[in-house]
Amino acid sequence: MQAILALLISTFLLNPLQEAISRMLVAAGVSQAAAQNITQCVKNAAPQLAGRALQEPVWVLDQLWQYWSGGAGPEAMLAKLAPQCSNALEAVRKLARPGI
Repeated sequence: MQAILALLISTFLLNPLQEAISRMLVAAGVSQAAAQNITQCVKNAAPQLAGRALQEPVWVLDQLWQYWSGGAGPEAMLAKLAPQCSNALEAVRKLARPGI
């Protein structure tokens, strides 16, 4: 069951989040390799999120709704879903052009 949830979370939440963050970083002049480090961090969070989804299904549905309705942008969603990746994002942002 957890593997199925991890697949669904990856497909409908993490993959779109990874793509949005990657586009944002590349547009800001960050190298593709540095952007991939962030997206890999997000991908690694899938099993942990699937475990939480089993315990708190309403929470994961709320996160899906917030992201897809535009209520939370990619950076805010990253901080909620994979806080361990927020520090990596901040480090990469220092390499970017001003304005991201």
